[in-house]
Amino acid sequence: MIAPLIGLQTAIAMSHNATMGMLSFGARGIHSMDKAAQMQFAQNVFMYKLTQAQQEYYQKLLDKNIKRSFSIFA
Repeated sequence: MIAPLIGLQTAIAMSHNATMGMLSFGARGIHSMDKAAQMQFAQNVFMYKLTQAQQEYYQKLLDKNIKRSFSIFA
């Protein structure tokens, strides 16, 4: 169950990275965007940070479960 979530979050993060790359390529930055685009940009940044934190948590949980499994069966 955790592995598909990590894959989904990785896809979201990669999509965000692509969006960030398109915004920075040939653009003046966030200040040249209208308010709706700025809000969408801020939401994308927040969601990116959220998915990164969740991915780190799930990876730590997975590692912890693997270690616990080996200690039980060892």
